[in-house]
Amino acid sequence: MTLRKKTLSIIALLFVALTLVQYFLYRKTLLPTFHKLEELYTRQNLDRIVQGISYRVLRVDAKAQDKSTEESALQFAKNLDTSVFLSQTDKTSFRDFWIHGAILVQPSGKILLQKAYDLGYQEELELPQDLLAHLVPQDPLLKLHESGNKMSGIFYSTEGLMALAARPILVSEEPNSVNAILILFRWIEPADLAETFKNPSFSFSFYSFYDPKLSLDVREAREELLHQNSALIQPKSENSLVGYSLMRDLYGKPSLILRIEEPRTLNTEGRILTGYLILSFLGIIVIFTTLVLVILAKLVLSPLANLSEEVGRIGAQGNLKARLPVSGKDELANLARSVNQMLLALEESQHERLESEERFSKVFTEGPLGIALSGHDFRFMQVNPALCEMLGYTAQQFQYLRFPDVTHPEDVLKDQELSRKLFKGQIPFYRVEKRFIKQNKEVLWVNLTSSMVWDEERTPLYSLSFIEDISERKQLENIKDDFLNTVSHELRTPLSIVKGAIGNLADGILGELTEKQLHVVNTARRNVSRLARLINDLLDLSRLESGEMILRKQTVDARNFFYEVLKNFEGAFEKHQIVYEEECPSFLPTLKMDPDLMTQVFFNLLDNAARIAKKRVLIRAKVEGREVQFSVFNDGPQIPEDKMSFLFHKFRQINRPSGGAGYKGTGLGLAISRKIVELHQGKIWAENVDETGVFFHFTLPIQEELS
Repeated sequence: MTLRKKTLSIIALLFVALTLVQYFLYRKTLLPTFHKLEELYTRQNLDRIVQGISYRVLRVDAKAQDKSTEESALQFAKNLDTSVFLSQTDKTSFRDFWIHGAILVQPSGKILLQKAYDLGYQEELELPQDLLAHLVPQDPLLKLHESGNKMSGIFYSTEGLMALAARPILVSEEPNSVNAILILFRWIEPADLAETFKNPSFSFSFYSFYDPKLSLDVREAREELLHQNSALIQPKSENSLVGYSLMRDLYGKPSLILRIEEPRTLNTEGRILTGYLILSFLGIIVIFTTLVLVILAKLVLSPLANLSEEVGRIGAQGNLKARLPVSGKDELANLARSVNQMLLALEESQHERLESEERFSKVFTEGPLGIALSGHDFRFMQVNPALCEMLGYTAQQFQYLRFPDVTHPEDVLKDQELSRKLFKGQIPFYRVEKRFIKQNKEVLWVNLTSSMVWDEERTPLYSLSFIEDISERKQLENIKDDFLNTVSHELRTPLSIVKGAIGNLADGILGELTEKQLHVVNTARRNVSRLARLINDLLDLSRLESGEMILRKQTVDARNFFYEVLKNFEGAFEKHQIVYEEECPSFLPTLKMDPDLMTQVFFNLLDNAARIAKKRVLIRAKVEGREVQFSVFNDGPQIPEDKMSFLFHKFRQINRPSGGAGYKGTGLGLAISRKIVELHQGKIWAENVDETGVFFHFTLPIQEELS
């Protein structure tokens, strides 16, 4: 997918997302507001109807109060002369009084006067029977005994709803001086109430609270109204809204359910407004998107497409000398400059790589060292002419050979173990002296240095080995060793005789010596002892290198061995005035070793530490994996890194003071120690510790690991 298509897709998705967000925002914020306004208007209309009814009740009550306190009522109260009221109970008086009916009744329930008219048709009406049924002594209407007592409210009869008010007519101000009760009422018609509203958009109706034939929605509303004090508003449909209000009669009992229904004008207008807003928003987004696309196409997409095309062309041609055109100072121009810099760097890198490959190819084909590339299965992948000449095989024959095929059997295991560690990345390289078997079955000593070649993901590709023919050097070493062995054996016996004779002289067995003579004899005695140590070390090293040294292995407790060696060397530390520390865990496993030879190794390291330490020596033992590691630290001078590689070679004394002063060792102690440790399948090495001193370590495998 091109960048242009991706941009269009992102903008389209953003457009849809914004539209949906706006739609849901309108649905969750604007429309609910319209719904609340609808409920508010419906509730207000309910209140207005209730207020209209209350207004009619108040007017009837006011007329009842006026009539019950005027002079004619007092005259009637004194002599119960109904003629006083007869002149005021005609149709004209009722119209003036704004009532439909009047009743004069005694507290005993005896009706003295009753009149009711239909003011519209000018006809006299019968009083509602369910109202007359309430005119009994036990009814609260007839228990108005004091001045100021009254009852007013609505009364719902089978013939309709009326506003009713009752007032007592008193003979005097004394309590219980009621002679009669005046009841006035006015029918309340929905049409009469509707006239008080100007062009009402709603319709309303009344339902008796106890009517068994109520519709389902009114019955449900009745149940809810009993448990709440406020009106109930519910949507009937998407186009209409209904509200219910419970009205209580003059007795305070539920009497009437007022139901109002009105169209959902606000909801409809809100939906239309929401649609307009969404369409407007969509129009704005379309215009904005078009402008953004035009600007992006002109300023970004087109230049970027041109840049991509140019880069693709350079990549297809493989011409690293080509460059992108650069104009302006914006990010695309900076990107083009960066690409040009990258092309320049690639060009230089390619040039250097070609030169490096050419140099390597020249070294590979013309160099004196043998070079081999081999895989993880030790099979030769490529060899140079020098190695072919060295071993007598052709390059074609090497393709079917592996390193073990041309390696001396005694060197195969060690070589393979080092190669596996190299392929696993455990070591960066290794260097080893080993023996090859030439095609003519001759043994060839070589110095092999091998390293690993990795890919970008650190996956091993192949090992690169450099092979140096050291046969002549080995031959010279053998001649030297034979000479040293011969000289050592030939000198050992006469040297023992000379050492004994000098000892006799120094001990005064052959007569007393002068102080000067004794000094000369002791000097000779020290040098003879040193020569004897040298000869013994040469003989030991000779036996170790030739394999004539016999190991007398025993099962040894490593912890006891550690402390036994320290105990025997304490005198040397005191002699050199060195403070030593020891660290050893409470338990160390058993080892299979030659205790005499390993004691010699430990003594060599301790003696070396005591001689070169300034003040402090640390001796430590610990378990490392399946090996026990012994370590000797001294705070003397550190070993130069360039001399670390031949530290354990013969006749090497790294930290001996210049000028030859001080202790004159043989230079064979570390070489002998290395041979002894390797015979025990262990390792020995040294390391500098920051700037504080030097650690010498050697390890021995735990007994269970030995074969």
